[in-house]
Amino acid sequence: SFLVVGDGRIYEVRFLKAVVYHTYNFNSKAIGISFMGNFVNKEPGCVMFNAARALIDCGVEKKFNTAYREIQGHRDAKCTA
Repeated sequence: SFLVVGDGRIYEVRFLKAVVYHTYNFNSKAIGISFMGNFVNKEPGCVMFNAARALIDCGVEKKFNTAYREIQGHRDAKCTA
């Protein structure tokens, strides 16, 4: 799992091969990318999106998680109240 902060820095918060429990039924086949902030009234900025895109591009280039290549939001996988 990874965390993207406001200035575009990316932190690896769990080892890449660790199974994390962020979304039911996707834990063993997904890589989590979180954005730090409160985005109720304001969306994440371009710097954060560009950093996440660079992270995804790097993962594709290095062939991480090649079996599953779909980008989904947390609520796309399971309803969250």
